[in-house]
Amino acid sequence: MRARAVAWFALLFAAGGCGRTTGPVGAITGEYFPVQDGARWTFQRSGGAAHTLTMSGPSARYGVSDAWHVDDSLGGAEEFAVRGWIVYAMDREVPVTGLWYEFLHEPPVTGDSWQSPIEFTLSGQPQKYAYDASVPDRSEVSTPAGAFSDCPTLSIRFGYDPPLPGFSAAVRRTVRLARGIGWVSVETTRYDSAGAVTSFDSDALASYSFPR
Repeated sequence: MRARAVAWFALLFAAGGCGRTTGPVGAITGEYFPVQDGARWTFQRSGGAAHTLTMSGPSARYGVSDAWHVDDSLGGAEEFAVRGWIVYAMDREVPVTGLWYEFLHEPPVTGDSWQSPIEFTLSGQPQKYAYDASVPDRSEVSTPAGAFSDCPTLSIRFGYDPPLPGFSAAVRRTVRLARGIGWVSVETTRYDSAGAVTSFDSDALASYSFPR
């Protein structure tokens, strides 16, 4: 498993599920996360910056025929492929079944939670990736793109132990999703190894478009 810069929309990499019943292989319904070639989300960030996420696919990459690519105009990208009810992050060796990836098939359920530590070796040294997430509630969210009701909240905390150079010791992220839209707001707080806040970003949806 290799380290790299990770965009904020990479909310995931949990190797364990949240205890839901696994169903038959199904299509990517995208009730809370539309998967469409050419889909675009533009966000206004606290401090005035704006950035756009653009989805493309499916395409043949990494030996599979259904790879999807999400590019962030501020830098960074994410790629994933779906195998029935298991989703794979394309540059990692572990399957992921949590957070917005899981919502390709099922809506988020209030009260669900994930605790998914991952152990791996990096440059010959043992490493741990701690990952905890939950869906504590639903709320109405007001953004420059409009008001969205009944948005599930994803509360996420993750980090590496020991901390990796160039990465925050811990990150807390609060994400809200709207039915048929996907991300509508994202708040990210980063911490150093002493637990002090090193940065805070808030992103609110400014516009979105889906091909017809």
